[in-house]
Amino acid sequence: MPQHTPAHIELADDITRQLGRLTRDLTKLPPRHAAQLLAHILHATDGVLSELTHLITTDSWLAKRQAECGAISPEVALALGQASNELHALSPDLEEATEALITFGARPAATPARLPTPDPLVIRRRR
Repeated sequence: MPQHTPAHIELADDITRQLGRLTRDLTKLPPRHAAQLLAHILHATDGVLSELTHLITTDSWLAKRQAECGAISPEVALALGQASNELHALSPDLEEATEALITFGARPAATPARLPTPDPLVIRRRR
């Protein structure tokens, strides 16, 4: 007798497939539309990343409670807590990037008179 997959597992699998499709579609979009989509994904309150951060934070909280009861190892709870903290720490930097993406995506699609000069990327790390 085949085992039935719980609805929440099916939902997670569906979300995973949809994210894969979104990633593939993103690579095919023109730059302006890609910027609009990225800004939507990174939106601080209702974007995909915001919801993923909320999910990991909730998982972290649940794992902490389970670790306190001895149901799972403390390392699992600590790893989820660290992931949650890292995602929250990214928010301020991503807000700046989101604003830039919104500005770029909102510009008219007219061709520029000259090509923009690329800026060198600067890597910032926090520890």
